[in-house]
Amino acid sequence: MDMDGVATALKGVLAGVVLAVLGGCAHNPNAPDPRDPYEETNRKFYSFNDALDRHVLEPAAHGWQAITPIGFRQGVSNFYGNFYYLNTILNNLLQGKLLSAIRDSGRVVLNTTLGIGGFFDVATPFGFPAHQEDFGQTLAVWGVGEGDYLVFPFLGPATQRDVPGFGTAFITNPLFWVGGLVIGLPVGMLEVVNTRANLLEATRLRDEAALDPYTFTREAYRQRRDYLIRDGEGFGQDDLYLDFNGEFDDGAGAGADPDAAGLPDSAGTSAPAKPVDDSSDVLKID
Repeated sequence: MDMDGVATALKGVLAGVVLAVLGGCAHNPNAPDPRDPYEETNRKFYSFNDALDRHVLEPAAHGWQAITPIGFRQGVSNFYGNFYYLNTILNNLLQGKLLSAIRDSGRVVLNTTLGIGGFFDVATPFGFPAHQEDFGQTLAVWGVGEGDYLVFPFLGPATQRDVPGFGTAFITNPLFWVGGLVIGLPVGMLEVVNTRANLLEATRLRDEAALDPYTFTREAYRQRRDYLIRDGEGFGQDDLYLDFNGEFDDGAGAGADPDAAGLPDSAGTSAPAKPVDDSSDVLKID
């Protein structure tokens, strides 16, 4: 099982849920959605994942939170975000964002060296803010449609367009190059628990929302993916969606973008990263 994918899915879903809560995402939970034709099966997998979270991950997260200060958890998130940043660099190149690829490579070098393996985010103050790219976003840039909404056991929500991204996240994960599952699985589990501890407040807000949790999570996930694909374009700086991104970063941190790795930010060393304008960075191919 790709634990990097598990952590990415968990961060995506819970961060999206919180942002949607504050953004006032109001939807009729009983209205059928044509983009979710497998809703009956998806709901079963959603219930399975939710039970797994409540009975395994959440208790582990509370225990981890009790024995670790928030600054340490932020550093752990920064470390993992830096470690997995090759996926962002690769997808920058695939999208023709050469300057972003160079900037992100510089970010990795700075954080790996001066930031002690990425534990501290020293790159953001030097003008190399964190952000996130993945293969699902790359496919969107290439013109591939979103496809149907899906929920996977353990991995959580995705769209058909996002599914290939699980594979690229796996092959760009250095943990599995070095030690395979023997090292990757336990180290990946630590990331999952650390991420879950940083998102305990997120699930509390979700549970208090007077909406069907499944529908709420689905719409929040879509909203979040749209934000990432558009590099924040169309989301004003006075939007609650973006305002809360900064607050959420302080609690989760990860080192990879305005979401987790973009959601995440430095270990309390700098202001939340803003989306980078890559409009002049993309190669135009006729």
